[in-house]
Amino acid sequence: MNLDDLMEVWRSQDVSPLHGVNDTLLRLALRQDEAKLQAKWRRMRWFNYFAMALAVGFSIFFLLILITPQVPDVSGWDYAVAVVGVAAALALWGRVYVSFRAQARREQGFGESLRDQVNRQIALIDPFMINPWATRAARAKTVPVFVLCLVLMAAIGFMSGRVNEHRPFDEAWRSAVGVILIGLFSGWVGGLGLRRWNRRIGAPRKRRLEALLKELDGQ
Repeated sequence: MNLDDLMEVWRSQDVSPLHGVNDTLLRLALRQDEAKLQAKWRRMRWFNYFAMALAVGFSIFFLLILITPQVPDVSGWDYAVAVVGVAAALALWGRVYVSFRAQARREQGFGESLRDQVNRQIALIDPFMINPWATRAARAKTVPVFVLCLVLMAAIGFMSGRVNEHRPFDEAWRSAVGVILIGLFSGWVGGLGLRRWNRRIGAPRKRRLEALLKELDGQ
């Protein structure tokens, strides 16, 4: 029996509290739902770490190739773009790491009571549901990350144009624009998927957890 089943049992009763249905089953249902959310967080964490490692690796790789004589007419601007790309990749990796560490600390701040289990699961859901552009505080966090992503994509696209396609400096930015457009499209597709998850799973689950929390607080 999962949490949804237990909530249905609760709604069918007139006076019995939800945790009176079966305390053990309720804890088990909460742990099962939490395990699914933790798995989602792990997948996101490792995907982000892999993507950042790949970006750092590409940036350093292109920088090293620019040092060799394979690319014609290399100038100081080429090195500047490569260094900026490496710096942007490292800055993004740092932000991703700090973000996941902060999430881990939030989770560790809860105990093992029923109320703490519910609050921990809400804390797991909330980051997926926050609109990164909705408030001034959210935008203050989102804008630097967005700018760093643009800089990184532009640098990688530019260096790719110089190294792989041997484009002149003034034409390599076409590759940068192409990479930026691909990155923006990928982000848009990912945002659509996240909104779909929020609408179908995240928001209904949070409402159920908040109803359960209210019921527990009333005891």
